[in-house]
Amino acid sequence: MDDYDQALIQEAKEMVMALSVYFNIAKPSQDRVIIALSSRWGKPVEEILEILSAVVKFKAKVSLLDCFYGDLFHHDVDEKLVLTPDVVEIVYSGIKHEEPDLIKSAIKDLAETGLYIEWIDIKFEYLS
Repeated sequence: MDDYDQALIQEAKEMVMALSVYFNIAKPSQDRVIIALSSRWGKPVEEILEILSAVVKFKAKVSLLDCFYGDLFHHDVDEKLVLTPDVVEIVYSGIKHEEPDLIKSAIKDLAETGLYIEWIDIKFEYLS
């Protein structure tokens, strides 16, 4: 298993835990959090899976970039890698073009629905 696969597994675990806490799910599982998010957000499970998959992939790439090259880039006060245009360009290489738009659209849609899930809220404010 390579570093990317390990990062994907770690991000998926963090997703399940974060959404389990958000939805107060006693026995966390991927299926339970997806169903809870689908019912609260009013989107079909297939769309939820597509969105969460895009977020997990994006976060895994950011995590790896930070792990191996983080000292070359800016971090915020919480020591998280700042998504400057150069960081995003590196992360987006190898990602389908639709995925970044899907993530941004999902974040906006969640906010409009009144759901704030910190794990999904990727800070793109540094992008023009």
